[in-house]
Amino acid sequence: MIQYTSILKSRPYLYLELKKASHLKIQGLDEETIRSKAIEENIFAVNTEAEKGKLLQQ
Repeated sequence: MIQYTSILKSRPYLYLELKKASHLKIQGLDEETIRSKAIEENIFAVNTEAEKGKLLQQ
């Protein structure tokens, strides 16, 4: 029997973040630059450093 897990409920729907990252990628930025902008400029508007880390690991 498969064990029930609710990990999907704990992940926010990342549509807006994906849209922002995609726009930056289309502009020619590489992944490392986008990650740097996410940390330094908080382009994804997360509240804590821990949330930034979780978001960038995905």
